[in-house]
Parts: sequence; structure tokens; C-alpha cells
Amino acid sequence: MPKTLPLLRITLAIAALAVLEPALAAKYYCGRQLTPEETAQAEQIMEKMRKALPPAADGWVVSGDSGGVSCLDTQQPKPANISVRRSYVYLGEAAADSGQAEQARFAEAERKLAALKQEQEETAAKLNAARATRDPKVMQPIQQKLRELQLAQAAQSGELAKLRGEVQRKAQARKNAEREASRKPENKASISVTANKAWFSGVYPGGKQIDVAGATLAIQDARQDGLAVTQLYFGGKLPEGEEGKVAIDAAAPMLKVQNLAVRIDAWPQATEQLLKGIDAAALKELVQP
Repeated sequence: MPKTLPLLRITLAIAALAVLEPALAAKYYCGRQLTPEETAQAEQIMEKMRKALPPAADGWVVSGDSGGVSCLDTQQPKPANISVRRSYVYLGEAAADSGQAEQARFAEAERKLAALKQEQEETAAKLNAARATRDPKVMQPIQQKLRELQLAQAAQSGELAKLRGEVQRKAQARKNAEREASRKPENKASISVTANKAWFSGVYPGGKQIDVAGATLAIQDARQDGLAVTQLYFGGKLPEGEEGKVAIDAAAPMLKVQNLAVRIDAWPQATEQLLKGIDAAALKELVQP
């Protein structure tokens, strides 16, 4: 799976084809807007969910990673559905070319430009101090240094613009490759985790119970079109009846994780890889008695 570089907050902008600014703080609602403390708690839970999800296997890339809090249309706070979802696309050998090298060069060029600007400010301050001497021998070397710094900045700005273009072209190429690959169903896969489900839709026509270490219940339905729908349940109270209803304590704290339901939509080989990559123990630890 490609890794974004934290350096200078540079991110390969797939959608906007640009270097993005840090995102605005998320807002979540459950009968009302969550408080900052509740938001932080929900995001901590979502982050633990994400860490328990599989990275992209060889030849695959993560095409989407989202999360949120929902109580549907309820007017009163209640045990919230806290969920994350990760999507994958198979690119084969093209998956290795993530644009990371271009991002690294861009980040280094930006660092150099910032250093040149800082040096120019410091040199300008020295020149102001030197003017008090009215001595050309003192001022001229500093003035020459300023001219050199201005030329260096112009050159570095040009290099930065060139590298920005490379980052954008790489982003567009990756976007095109993902779009082309996703036209084939076998190249797509997704996995989601949802807390506080009131029902567990693990029973499909033809669905069979399978063994997944750590999961309270696991059901898989291999469809005729080649897709496999796999669902895992983590919780102390088992789903009951044909509809798979789960006993949820409505009076429990809104963000208490009473159970977790995992759903994988992928073709069999990808499903097997995702099942192997799930940290079932970490998910199980999130469920509170």
C-alpha cells in the first residue's frame, strides 16, 4: 500500500490534483452535534478500527478510506453507529509506482525554498545594520549576497513549479489507472466495520458459517457472479432469529461499543487476503461488556 509522506504535510491529491491543505475538523451528529470531547472519542475509536483493517496486498492499492458517526434520523442521542470503510483496487505492477518519489522531491524543494527565504530575511537584517556604518566595504558583500539569494530563490521557485507539475501528472496517471482497473469487478474490494448494529445481516440465501479466529460469528455467501460477501460479528450477545436481531442497550453511553459487524465485499482470492490481514484481536478489544 502506498504511504503518504508526513513531511510538510504533502499529500498526493488524487481528486484535486494539487497539494492539499489540512482538512477541516469533522462534524458528527447523533440527535445533536457531538461535543469536541465526544468527537475526539469517536475519532479515537475509528482510528483503532482502521489500524485493525488490512493494508493493501501486493498489487493492490487503497482507493478510499472513510469513517463517520450516524444515528440515522433519530432526534435523541442513542448508541451510535461508528463506522469506517476502506476500498481497494488491484493495479498489478502499477501499484508499486505510487508517486512517493515525486512527493519526496517536491517536499525537499519546498524545504530548500523556505531555507533560502529565511536566509534572505537574515541577510536583509544584516544589511540594515551595516547601513549604519556607511562603509561600502561592509555593505557591498552583503548586497551581493542578497542578489545571489534572490537568483537562487527564482531558480528554486522554478524547480518547485516543475516538480509540482510532476506530482500532478503522477496523480492523474494513478487516477486514470484506478478508474480503468475498477471497471472489472474482480479488481475491486471493500471492507467496513460498524459498531452498535441492531441487526446482523449475515444470513443470505446460500450463506454458510465459516471459521474466523476471534469472531463470535462469521457468515460467507459466495455469489454466482463471483463476488463473495463475508460478514463477521464481534460481541457478547449473539444475533437472534432469521433477521439476526441483536440486543442493544439503548440506555448505554452513545459511543460505547456494544458490538462490531465487519463486512467484506470481494472476489474469493481477495477475500482470503483481507481475512488474513484483519486484526481480529484488536477489534474484539474494542467491544465493551
